[in-house]
Amino acid sequence: CVMPFTTQAAVLSDWQDQPEDAVVATILKQNVTWSTLRLAASEASEADRLALNEDPEIFSSYVKKLALRQYIIKQAQNIKLDETSLVESAVREAYDKAMIAQWLDFATQPEEGFPSQQQVNTAYEENKQQFIVPSRVNLSQLFLLHSDDKQVDAARVEKVLNEIKANPNGFAELSKIHSDHAESAANGGSLGWLQVDQIQPDILKAIGNLKAGQISNPINTDKGSHFILVNSIAPASVKPIEDVTDAIVQALQNQQQQEKQQQMISQLFVLVDINSVD
Repeated sequence: CVMPFTTQAAVLSDWQDQPEDAVVATILKQNVTWSTLRLAASEASEADRLALNEDPEIFSSYVKKLALRQYIIKQAQNIKLDETSLVESAVREAYDKAMIAQWLDFATQPEEGFPSQQQVNTAYEENKQQFIVPSRVNLSQLFLLHSDDKQVDAARVEKVLNEIKANPNGFAELSKIHSDHAESAANGGSLGWLQVDQIQPDILKAIGNLKAGQISNPINTDKGSHFILVNSIAPASVKPIEDVTDAIVQALQNQQQQEKQQQMISQLFVLVDINSVD
């Protein structure tokens, strides 16, 4: 079935300073208030809250999921599912798991000053493969869309090729005039920086031997013909340690906590005394 659903406003920030009982969304006469949304969003990560404040689609999807969750829980409560043994057992199990996880996390917090800078340096050297930035190229393009007439297409490609040869430094202006890719044409054909794995294989192969400042011959694809200008090339590199220190520290602390937790569980396990039956 399709549930009637309405929502208001574009992003989370639109609801700031609204009354607590302001209705953000409605599903089958059941409201999601601003107070409910604010509480749910406060438990989200900083990155998620930023997305909710900036992206209307993410905000809408989040609100819909929150409304649907609230609606289903209400329907379950109406038929007293929360009083059944299955739900009560599931709630107890979830409670126990949460308490165990939180206690283990509390009891195994990394000691002050861990990891040391030397430990960070060692982890960086041992895991440099994880910090490689793939090679990138800064490209511009002039794209000619295929039509149903191959002869017309060929003539158009030839005409543009001759104009490029006559004025290679005018590639940006030629792209604005001729390119059928509106978005890049508006920027003089600029595609910006791309990782090599983001480039179509046939195009990557065709520009593989080009140097900065060189323009490819026409590259034919299913959609049309591409002229590619290589503006700049950045070879693969390793991120400097300063850029990844926070990630390394977090990873080492998580690893230490996991090891401590396993050790603690093992030590407690052997302390369990099992009485014999008389």
